[in-house]
Amino acid sequence: MQAETASSHYAELGSGFDQAWFFASGYREWLANRICLQLQLGAEDVLVDIGGGTGLFSELVRQQAGLKPDVVCVDRCPELLAEAAKRPGIKVCCADVQQYFMSPLPGQKILLKEIVHHLPQRPQLWQNMHHALPVKGSVLIVTRPRQSEFPLFAAALEEFARTQPDSETLIAELQQAGFRVQCTEEKFEIKMPTEQWLKMVSSRFLSTLTMIDEEAFLQGYEELKNQLSGRQTVEFADRIIFIQAVKR
Repeated sequence: MQAETASSHYAELGSGFDQAWFFASGYREWLANRICLQLQLGAEDVLVDIGGGTGLFSELVRQQAGLKPDVVCVDRCPELLAEAAKRPGIKVCCADVQQYFMSPLPGQKILLKEIVHHLPQRPQLWQNMHHALPVKGSVLIVTRPRQSEFPLFAAALEEFARTQPDSETLIAELQQAGFRVQCTEEKFEIKMPTEQWLKMVSSRFLSTLTMIDEEAFLQGYEELKNQLSGRQTVEFADRIIFIQAVKR
């Protein structure tokens, strides 16, 4: 149900999705670079971007890594994939993630960026991925810690902590599926206009925000505006967890 709620919200955003998720100059390039390094992408690698949405990071990673084959952008939301299909070097596939790994895998590198908290039946999915990948094929999960430093209202922070799986659980699941796993954390310091941040929150740029009912969200949003009143900018660190799983 949570995944369906978020998917419906992002479908409504459509072409506005990328702008709703704009933090700061250099942020996207920084994260794309870290993804390339973590996956150790080579020019001939075929990357499968699960939950790739509009293909924004599919395209950025492809450019930074100099990938020759198309990146396969998989998502269950056709409205977002319609935007991805406009990008050069991106092949789109509208599919549920569980169903997708029931068919032969076109690539040897898999990216799951900020999607893991939407995935049901994760242990079975990891097993399916492990079976589909060639030896030395790899999966990269890009996620965040449960305790966020984002300047949000209390109910949003509580919901984020409730829905976000902790890295220790994910590592254990992947190891149980047969992967060799490494985990690292990095952060990007962000400073942005308060008005821009409030606009992002009001658009519910985080899927967590779509899980809060309308009355509670409006109450929390007013709470946040009061907290930030008089501040021209907000400053915080976006802490990113990278979990790399390699098939032995």
